[in-house]
Amino acid sequence: YLDCSNERPNHEFPEQPYLKHSDGIMCVSQLALERAEDLGKGPISHIPNGVDVSHIRDGDGQRVRQEHGLEGKKVVSVIGPTRCDPPYYLNAVQEMPDDVALMIVGDDESLRREITRRESDRLVYVGRVPYAQVPDYYAASDVGLYPVDGLVYDDGRSPLKVFEYIAAGKPVVSAPIREVKALDFENVVLADPDAASFRKGIERALQMEDVQCSAVEQYDWKRISEKVLAFVRKFVE
Repeated sequence: YLDCSNERPNHEFPEQPYLKHSDGIMCVSQLALERAEDLGKGPISHIPNGVDVSHIRDGDGQRVRQEHGLEGKKVVSVIGPTRCDPPYYLNAVQEMPDDVALMIVGDDESLRREITRRESDRLVYVGRVPYAQVPDYYAASDVGLYPVDGLVYDDGRSPLKVFEYIAAGKPVVSAPIREVKALDFENVVLADPDAASFRKGIERALQMEDVQCSAVEQYDWKRISEKVLAFVRKFVE
């Protein structure tokens, strides 16, 4: 059960018959778990998303900074653009001093057009990169962003990118969605989904040092896969 589109399940949304007729339900978020418990009949478990910790920690950001003209800059990044309308974090960065740049990694044509329209050399659109190179972009970042609209849909998500920034040791500024607040990582700064709040959050995060957070290791995909296997075994043993 990957995400939720409305506050409570009802007959107008398609998940209800699936939940009712499933023999078991794996839920990525607490909100999904609560909704599954209302309708499901078999085993139900909260199993969040995770991160390939060793892969993400193996990055070297110097090449990325050189390639994209970011040497000497304080680099704020969005790695994997999120649904965010309007993209308020663009304004947040542009309102900051000239030594702060925003790097966006991932394929989003509307965002690319918006950055082109703004004609700012502090907004760098990288586009899609091979997975093997992704750790280098985390390493090149001083602060990561997880900007979303703060809808019910967002509260029902398990935020992959937050896990990855934390695994890379980077501070993260995130909208205060439910799952991020529940994770309680020490280097996450919560900010309301608007330009002024995110600007203040970025300013605070830039004062923080990189930190290797051991708590993220419990979300390594190897451990998550063990939980999935244990859940599936309930039906085959």
